[in-house]
Amino acid sequence: MVSVGKEVVGLILVQGATGMLGATLCADLSAMGYQVLRQSRLTCAEVCFDPQDVDAVTMALAEYQPDVVVNLVAETNVDTCQLDMRQAYLANVRTVENLVSAMAVAPAAHLIQISTDHVYDGVGPHKESAALPCNAYALTKYAGELAALRVGATVMRTNFFGRSRSAGRNSFSDWVVDSLRSRVAFTVFNDVYFSALHMPTLTQCVAQAIQQQRGGVFNVGCKDGLSKAEFAQLLARGLGLDTSAMRIGSIRDVPLSAPRPCDMRMDVCSFEHNFGVKMPSMAQQIALAVDEYKRFEC
Repeated sequence: MVSVGKEVVGLILVQGATGMLGATLCADLSAMGYQVLRQSRLTCAEVCFDPQDVDAVTMALAEYQPDVVVNLVAETNVDTCQLDMRQAYLANVRTVENLVSAMAVAPAAHLIQISTDHVYDGVGPHKESAALPCNAYALTKYAGELAALRVGATVMRTNFFGRSRSAGRNSFSDWVVDSLRSRVAFTVFNDVYFSALHMPTLTQCVAQAIQQQRGGVFNVGCKDGLSKAEFAQLLARGLGLDTSAMRIGSIRDVPLSAPRPCDMRMDVCSFEHNFGVKMPSMAQQIALAVDEYKRFEC
C-alpha cells in the first residue's frame, strides 16, 4: 500500500481524538513516532475544550502551537443531521470555521480536514469535482470543506472500516461481524456501493498528508468498490462465518429520515498522483480486516 518515510514534523493536534477513527489514528500515529496531542471534550484526552467555542480553539492553538491539526470532529449520524440542522451545522461547519479563525492568529499550523464520501451521488466512481450532496449531513460536511480550504487545508474525503478501538462505537464491519457471530438476522444492501479503507491504512494516508501538506480536496479510498452486501459476504467468507442470518436487500425498501446516496465509489487517481502512492483494492483491505478480527477474537 503506502509507505511513509517520516521527516521531522513537530506536534500534531488531533481534534475529536476520542471518536472511532480518532482512537485508531492517534494510536497508530504515535506508534509511527509522531508526537500526538489528543483533543476532546472528555477528560481522558490531554487537551479538553469545546471546538464550537472559537475563543477556546484560539487559546489552544496559541498555547500548544501545533504544526498540524487533524480535524475529526463531526456529527456523523445521517438521520440526526437531517432532523436537527442546527446540530449538524455546529458540529460539521462551525467547528471548522473556528479552526480557520484561530489559524489566522496562529498561521503556522496545517489543517487536515477529514470529510466523507457521502458528498457524492449518482453513478461512480466520482472525481473530486463531482460533489452533489443529497442530505443535510453531506451538505454540512461539504460546507466544512469549503471553510477548511480557505487556509489551504488538505481535505480528505473518505470512508473506513475495521475493528473499533473506541468503547461503545462500532464500525460497519464491527456490526457485520457481531451480527454474523450472534446469528441475529440482519440485512445488507446490494445497491449501495463504497470504496472504504481499513482504518490503519487510512492512518498511513493521513501520515502522507502530514508529511506533504498539499492543499486541496482528495478522494482517499480503495481503487475499486463493492456493494455493502459484497463487502459483508467477503468478510464472512474470510472469517469462516455462517451467513444464514444475513439477508440481501435494497436500501429503497427501508424507511429513512434522510435520503442516502447509493454509489459513493471514488476515483482516487488525484490522491495517488499528488502523494505518490498506489491505493489498494477492497479485497486487499478486507483481508487486513479479517486478520485483525481473528487476532482479537474472544
